[in-house]
Amino acid sequence: MDNNRIKNVEPFLPLNPAYCLKVNLTQSVMTVYAKYGTKGFTIPVKAYLCSGNTWDTTGTFSLGIKYRYRTLYYGCYSQWASRIHDDILFHTVPYIISMDSNSLDTKQYNLLGTPAFHGCIRLQCVAVKWIDDNCLSGTLVVMHKSDNPGALGNPRLEKIPSWHTWDPTDPTMQYKCKKKGCNHKDY
Repeated sequence: MDNNRIKNVEPFLPLNPAYCLKVNLTQSVMTVYAKYGTKGFTIPVKAYLCSGNTWDTTGTFSLGIKYRYRTLYYGCYSQWASRIHDDILFHTVPYIISMDSNSLDTKQYNLLGTPAFHGCIRLQCVAVKWIDDNCLSGTLVVMHKSDNPGALGNPRLEKIPSWHTWDPTDPTMQYKCKKKGCNHKDY
């Protein structure tokens, strides 16, 4: 606790809680909320920086099918992905080579936090894997626009150099950051 503020509420949540994923397209942040009894999704759990669509795709959706690897448009790939609506997915920043965690498009990674993409919601690996591990199909997804980033604010992106061709939040690649001494925090 810091200043009487709990930074990680997950240990206090019930086993297998229900979540709502609120994507603020204006602020480029996805905030995860847990359900609090009959009061609805009011407990802020985590916030992840994202890059949302440049269209006006807003509304309430249900999380659909999940993919471990997914081919994306324009000949690129994602490590984890979850369908939101029609062709709109939560997915990792694109990789240039299929099923190669060392082929991250670093230019696209460094654009996280800006509304710059066609319709999908791009996130760091840690966020999309968290969705994969913790959110069931049918989880509520709310895509909206607001000047308020949400209860947990807007995370900051640590940009990576062009030689850093893996996502520093990817749990399967953290050994590379340790080996190279990249000084990225553990996720």
